[in-house]
Amino acid sequence: MELLGDCDLGANPWPGIDGPRGFRHTYAHMPISFVPALRAQSHARIALVGPPGSGKTYSALRIAQGLGCQRIALIDSERKKSLKQSGKSVAFNVAVLENHAPRTYCEALEAAAKAGFDGLIIDSLSDEWEGDGGMLSKVEEKSGDSSDERGVWRKLNPEHTHLFDLILQYPGHVIGTVRARKAREPDRRKPKELEPLQREGWDYQFDLVGMLDFEHRLTLSKSCVEALPRGSVVPQPGVDFGRRFAAWLRGGDARASEPSNVVNGVAAAAVATGD
Repeated sequence: MELLGDCDLGANPWPGIDGPRGFRHTYAHMPISFVPALRAQSHARIALVGPPGSGKTYSALRIAQGLGCQRIALIDSERKKSLKQSGKSVAFNVAVLENHAPRTYCEALEAAAKAGFDGLIIDSLSDEWEGDGGMLSKVEEKSGDSSDERGVWRKLNPEHTHLFDLILQYPGHVIGTVRARKAREPDRRKPKELEPLQREGWDYQFDLVGMLDFEHRLTLSKSCVEALPRGSVVPQPGVDFGRRFAAWLRGGDARASEPSNVVNGVAAAAVATGD
C-alpha cells in the first residue's frame, strides 16, 4: 500500500475524542474496505514451551500433521537436533541455521513461504533471543564500552519485531518452540517456576501457548479456543490436538469431538500433580 506523505490537519480529526492539536495523519493511497471475517481463512499460531527433553519438537511435528499440513518445513537452530525425529511418522524438510540473528530467521521464514510450505515449525525461538548471534549477544557486541545501551536496543529492536511480524504474516500454520528454565527466585524459600527463554511479551503473537513437562503433558497458559481454555491439560499433544484446533479454525465446534484425555477446570490441577 503506497503512502502519500503527512497532512497537518491542525486539529484533532476525531470529533468528540480528545487529542492534541497539530495531529498529523497519513492518508493511504488505496481506499480501505472491510470484508467478512472468516475463521477458516486464518492459520494456527501455536507455541510450545518446555525444558529440554519435554518433547517439544516431536509434539510440534505431530500437531502440524493433525492441522492437515501437507508440506512441513522446520527451522532448526539447535545443531541438527531435529534430524533425530526423521524417519518417524511425520515427514518434514529442514533448514539448519548457522547463526541465530533475527535476520537469519526472517530469511528462513521467507524461503519457506516462497517454497509453498503450508506448515512451519521454528525450533527454537529461544536461540533468536539468547543464542549465538541472537538479540542479547548482538546488544552486548554493539554496546561494547558504550554507556548508551538503550540506544543500541532502539537500533536492534526492529529486527526482533520484524521476525514476529513475519510469523503473523506467514501463509500457513506456524508452531514455535521455546526452551524453559527455572526462574531466578530472589526468595529461596519459594519454589522456582519455569520461565520461557524469550523476550517478555513474545507470546502476544500466538493463539495458543502451553508448557510441556517431562511427562509430555501440555498445560495451556494462553488460548483463544473455547474448547481448550486456559489451564487445560493435554497429555501427549499430537495429531488429535491438531485436528481439534483445525476444526476450530474452520469454524466448527471443536468440543463435539473432544477426546477424553483433555481435562479442564479443577480436574486439570489433579492431572498436573498426579493426584
